[in-house]
Amino acid sequence: MKTTNSNLQLIAVLLSIVLLFQSCKVYHSETVTIEEAVRFQKNIKVVSATNEIYKFKSLQKEEGEIYGIANKNSKTAKKLANQIVTNNNPRSLVKIFLLKENIKEIYLQNKSMTTIGNVFIIIGSLFALLLLVFAIGGGAGIGDLKFDDPLYY
Repeated sequence: MKTTNSNLQLIAVLLSIVLLFQSCKVYHSETVTIEEAVRFQKNIKVVSATNEIYKFKSLQKEEGEIYGIANKNSKTAKKLANQIVTNNNPRSLVKIFLLKENIKEIYLQNKSMTTIGNVFIIIGSLFALLLLVFAIGGGAGIGDLKFDDPLYY
C-alpha cells in the first residue's frame, strides 16, 4: 500500500511539472522598438535600464505615454505597484505607466518556439511517466527477458 501511495505521489509530481512548464514562454532574441511592441499586442518582455525584467500582456501608447498591461497578481504588477494607473479592468488586468527613459530593451514572444517547446515538454514528460510506470512494476524489466527462449529466435 505504501509503494502505491508513493508511486501515485511521484506521478502527481510529474504531472504538476508538466502543467507548470506548459506555461513557459520563449521570446525572440532581437529587440524591437516601442512602436513595434505596441502593434504586436501579445506577451512582451521589457528590460529596464536597471536590468529588471518585466513581462506584460501588451503595451499601449496613449497621448505619447507608454503603458504596460499586466495581470493584477503578477510579479511585474507587484514590482511596479506605485506606477499602476488603473486597475478596474474586468479581466483583473492593471495598466502600468512606463517611462521611456527606463526602457532598455523590448522582446516579443516567439509563438512558434513557445508552442514547439511546450509540445516537447509534454511529450518528454509523458515518456518519462511511461518509463516510470514501466520501471515501478507495470511491465517486465530488462532482467526478466530470457534470450534462450525459442520465441526470441
